[in-house]
Amino acid sequence: MKSIELIFISILVILIIGCNSNKHLGSSPKYNFYTAEVNFIAKESEGTITVNSIGYGKNKKSAIINAKQNCFSILLFKGIPGSEINIPLVDNEYKSKTANSNFYNSFFNGTAYETFIMRITESSYQKNKRVIKTGLELQININSLRKYLEQNNIIRKLGY
Repeated sequence: MKSIELIFISILVILIIGCNSNKHLGSSPKYNFYTAEVNFIAKESEGTITVNSIGYGKNKKSAIINAKQNCFSILLFKGIPGSEINIPLVDNEYKSKTANSNFYNSFFNGTAYETFIMRITESSYQKNKRVIKTGLELQININSLRKYLEQNNIIRKLGY
């Protein structure tokens, strides 16, 4: 009888530890979870694109920040189909985040990414019991972003 209780307690402890093991992943620059809810809208002028990005948060401010960060995460690491950035600006997300963790921490946790936003318009807003979902239409200066990444040795210059 005691061995059954011991087995039950051991399984319970393993389950509790397993359920809590992913809590630290969101804070690590190597494992930044973002959604792919970023869609190309238009290319209005040379070197700029307009996208719609969806963000989630506990309040409107955090949802807006999440939408902006999603936009730049997708631009850097996934690319946006139909735009001039249809392939990622950064070749290997994991290697780049590992080698340049200080850059990405300051880029995403500071406001560096906001300097490349030329125009921002709220396109949608939904409030549920637990989460707020907001859509933003963002005009991004791609040329300046690319140059900034080159200057910080995150990407290579075109043609080199």
